[in-house]
Amino acid sequence: MLFRFHLLLFALLAAGCASSRTSTANQPRPFRFETDSFAYANELILEYRFDDATGQRTTLRRDPKPDYALHCFVVARAARQFFRNARFDPALPVADDTTYRRLIRQVVQTSARRAVPEEKKITIPGFASLRDFSAAKEPLLKAECGGAWQSYAQRGNWRLVFPFSRAHQEKTAAEFQHAIRRHDPPLPISRASPPSPSTTRLSSTPARRTTRKSASPPTIPTTPRNPPP
Repeated sequence: MLFRFHLLLFALLAAGCASSRTSTANQPRPFRFETDSFAYANELILEYRFDDATGQRTTLRRDPKPDYALHCFVVARAARQFFRNARFDPALPVADDTTYRRLIRQVVQTSARRAVPEEKKITIPGFASLRDFSAAKEPLLKAECGGAWQSYAQRGNWRLVFPFSRAHQEKTAAEFQHAIRRHDPPLPISRASPPSPSTTRLSSTPARRTTRKSASPPTIPTTPRNPPP
């Protein structure tokens, strides 16, 4: 009985690992943060402060409490789904909220791992981009893209409890670069303290044996930030 349990556990972990692979199809254009991300912010419940002199970290509960928080994976995943599986047509007339609710649900039900063919992409009428759409329909998108619990329950989280070897990190960085060259932004989850939101990777350049990355989570509607080398 114990052997069967271990065998089932191994199968589930292997399936989770295999399912994290993205498609190899090229996207017609790169992810543009200014147009392909949301206009509203996803916040954290706590505010993190660091003392440069002592290196100590303190946390404070934000007051007032953010209205929309801890949806990191939900927002990053939805940004990718709209980028890969939807098209925006500003030439079409603006629709009613019932229509947009149905279209949003169709988009978030698509796979974030595999892009649909161009002829099957879901058309969002009346807007030029996700940034414009989310600025006009913020409450609708927040309600339909998914709850904060999905950031904790998504199937790839099991891998975060295990250590990452240097070889594994280098292999992952190479996969990211290959995906970026295909205009297919990866959707990594950063294991960091304080918690770092899921990010849609924008660009990366090799620097000696390491990888320098320029990235910004589509959860904060600002320009991408470039970390120092």
